[in-house]
Amino acid sequence: MKGNQDFPSPHQEVSISRADEAPSVPTETGRLTDIAFHFRPKYFATIHGKTIASASIVDLIRQGASLDIDFSALNVFLRSGFYIGTNTLFRSVHAQEVPNPASFGVKPTDANRSTTIEQYIELFRQSIERQIKRFGRLGICMGLSGGRDSRHILLELCRFGVKPDVCWTIYSPNSPLELTIAQQVALKAGVPHVGLIAAASVESEWYKNWATHFESTEHGWAVAAIPTIHGHGVIYDGMAGDVLSAGHFLTDQGVRLVREGRIDEFVERIIVRSGPVPLVRDQSLFPLETALEAVSAEVRRHLSMPNPIGSFYLWNRTRRTIGSSAFGLLCPSGQKTSVPYLDDDLFGFLSSIPDSMLVDHELHTDTIRRAFPEYADIPYAYKVKSQNPSPTNRRLAVETARYLLRYSCALLSKNMALGHLTRALLVPWYLDQVNWVHTISVYLVQAGLLSSGLRFDMQTERSSDGRIQHEM
Repeated sequence: MKGNQDFPSPHQEVSISRADEAPSVPTETGRLTDIAFHFRPKYFATIHGKTIASASIVDLIRQGASLDIDFSALNVFLRSGFYIGTNTLFRSVHAQEVPNPASFGVKPTDANRSTTIEQYIELFRQSIERQIKRFGRLGICMGLSGGRDSRHILLELCRFGVKPDVCWTIYSPNSPLELTIAQQVALKAGVPHVGLIAAASVESEWYKNWATHFESTEHGWAVAAIPTIHGHGVIYDGMAGDVLSAGHFLTDQGVRLVREGRIDEFVERIIVRSGPVPLVRDQSLFPLETALEAVSAEVRRHLSMPNPIGSFYLWNRTRRTIGSSAFGLLCPSGQKTSVPYLDDDLFGFLSSIPDSMLVDHELHTDTIRRAFPEYADIPYAYKVKSQNPSPTNRRLAVETARYLLRYSCALLSKNMALGHLTRALLVPWYLDQVNWVHTISVYLVQAGLLSSGLRFDMQTERSSDGRIQHEM
């Protein structure tokens, strides 16, 4: 496996590829077209009396957008893990708006499970054929996990005689079979494969926050793939496949609560973290009731959809958190991003599948098994609690503690964060808590420094070993 910290400066402009600049709108029948457009990051800010649009929040900041933090939005983000609606970290910056899902005119399919699987196979095959015509057959690079979304993409590409130049997989202790399973799939498909060690450092987390427009506390590990992605022109990404066809985030309890109209209870039990927001200094800025009201209102916008919980997560977490990675972090030098699950026809079909057919989480598995029975002997990876997080997490705890001792931040309770890190170093079983403490701490420090206007005093230098050094 390879480990590489030589990634782009977090201050360079992140290129976002788009096929069109004109936003799509619902057709006369209410069907949304050019779905993928709505999942590409695009932000708006009023600067000096003019509304400015950009694919980058950092770009809007450079042009003079206000750095005042939107604490209501940050409250939801820290409790749920993603921003909702058009909110961002900054009060003056808004993400592009999408039409109300109720206007899409999506009705639940009345097809049985077997017919649904056949339609899925056909429409996904059509989507891949369209992607090949649009993006070409050469210069392809893609992440290959041990899951379903990327495997389905790879197998259909190979069926059309199109093989990526390389597939990459990042090893994670929380999913120890991920790398092994991906290697098995790539070997059987005859595709070059490389295993990578997950990025885990303050500098990789810092860079990830810039590249994802402060939309994500996830994907810091994916920074390790950037050197592999360089030199390739097209990235295939499986975003939305899990929510649309594998029942991601669906539970029997959640489906029942939503069906019974107990939305507030659903939000409180399943989406929003109750109690104090971890690591923040001033808890009065992050009232639980405010977050519950905001998320409940957003969930209600999706109640007319066949899979309302999936729709909520799709148009919020997937669109914002995953989209900022697929179209930002993983496009370090202007790569074009193909997202087959967001093909208009396929998306419309998958959106019509009711939650009752998805809650067992087996539909996508059954679909791939029927389409490619010769791969049915290769299992799928699953996440487990890391059995031995000590080596990486101990180093990360020390590095994060040093970082926090160096910088002050009005948002972060430094004593609380350092307390967690110290406990992790002293109590081995607590080491698995280091990752979330590290992620939230770096995010809050970076946001606080930005809000204080210190971002523009930052210099970037490279040491003799090629590592990026940040100075404030």
